[in-house]
Amino acid sequence: MPVEVLLLVAALELVCAVALYVMGRPIKAELELKASIREKKIEMRQYTTPALFVAKAKLERQVIKLDKDVLELQVARSRRRGTCSTVTTRIKYALFLALVAMYWSMPLFELPASGLWPLSWFFGFPGHQAGSVGVVAGVLVASQGSSRFVGLLLPAK
Repeated sequence: MPVEVLLLVAALELVCAVALYVMGRPIKAELELKASIREKKIEMRQYTTPALFVAKAKLERQVIKLDKDVLELQVARSRRRGTCSTVTTRIKYALFLALVAMYWSMPLFELPASGLWPLSWFFGFPGHQAGSVGVVAGVLVASQGSSRFVGLLLPAK
């Protein structure tokens, strides 16, 4: 029984989700810039008298510059994550097509026919008997189920 197909699909979903999570995390330079901005804003709050207006204006310009640097790093991170997302999606589709081509005529596993009753035609595609689960349905169900499970494992943004 080619149940390893389902495990392969689940493993691929996990690897792709971890790759996207890692690519979406801020890099050290971005975190340092954000910490520097926080420090400068705290320092700016201390300059309340009109005599310190020049020093406060200088800090405001520095904060604006640092904000622009942070924005550039965030845009670069977003581009990297988008590229990674595109690549992982294409790899998944290629693997899914290869699995469907390899196991097209073979049911992945058998279940009682009454267990799949309302959708037995979907699970049996392409032309397997009632109660059989074909590769198309197996890959779709494994992909969706494992992506939901991976979503529970990785922290939300």
